[in-house]
Amino acid sequence: MCAETLLAVDFSTSFRSIAIMETETRRVLARVDTETGLTGPVPGAVPSEGICACVDRLLDQIHLDNSQVDTLAVGVGPGSYTGIRAAIAFAQGWNLATGLKLAAVSTADALALRALRLGWQGEIEILIDAQRNEFYHAVYQTGTDAESIPEQVKPLCIISQAEALERVKNSAQVGGPDLGRLLPEAKPLYPQAEDLAVLALERKSFIEPEDMAPIYLRPVQFVKVKNTRALPL
Repeated sequence: MCAETLLAVDFSTSFRSIAIMETETRRVLARVDTETGLTGPVPGAVPSEGICACVDRLLDQIHLDNSQVDTLAVGVGPGSYTGIRAAIAFAQGWNLATGLKLAAVSTADALALRALRLGWQGEIEILIDAQRNEFYHAVYQTGTDAESIPEQVKPLCIISQAEALERVKNSAQVGGPDLGRLLPEAKPLYPQAEDLAVLALERKSFIEPEDMAPIYLRPVQFVKVKNTRALPL
């Protein structure tokens, strides 16, 4: 009987990452990241051709069929709305075809875990560009064990650029993705699919496909356009 496997996909930043992990041992079987072309234990291809093609190629390399993937974890942001929606659509389509389990993972949580694995200790502050000169901000507390999961001590919220600059000025452990232009002193951090996989396995909070949605803290706003068409007599 084949070991259970989990596929993790994060397209929430410019660093797009895909990994396949053996569930019981948490061993990464294959991975690929777009920013660097870095490949893991089993060589993979940079997924510039799309999620489906890249996942198929990674599965082929480790001789797995689509039906042998038991769980799919997706990074749901906050971050690149287009990238997140593409990953969610991919997950929902796969669930429709095979009924596999789905897990939604916060990009901020994955960033905090990545920071811990890079050696950050104590209080970690995560910043993610929210556009409009604003940033998503969350604070985490880490333990001394690099394999532990950081605890969120301040929930995700939106702060101004001035507040973000102040956070970077007052703490040495502030980081996030794609901040170089707006916050050059912040440390670069990018979510990696293997961290999403670990968080999904730790929490086991699986959801229905229709409940998978991007993390987007802004209230939905729209303006109804007045109908200017002439009505038929």
